[in-house]
Amino acid sequence: MWLASANTDVLIWVAVLLGAVLSGSLLILSLRKRVFASPKAPSDPGNLMEQLRDMERRGEITREEFDRVRRRLIEQASAPKHDANDR
Repeated sequence: MWLASANTDVLIWVAVLLGAVLSGSLLILSLRKRVFASPKAPSDPGNLMEQLRDMERRGEITREEFDRVRRRLIEQASAPKHDANDR
């Protein structure tokens, strides 16, 4: 009888420890996701241009890449905007 009670106690503690480990793992994954999440892409073209200039100064992109992206942004900004009401 004592052996059955001991086995039950062990199984209960194993279940409690597994629950604690799973809960801790989920908490750590959630925190990691928040900490290492990339910032949202800026929608402000001026802010984007400033970030591109900084990247070019740091050597993360070449001057040609900077100019190519700058030209695309200028083309997008100067393109006529079409609303759903224009149709």
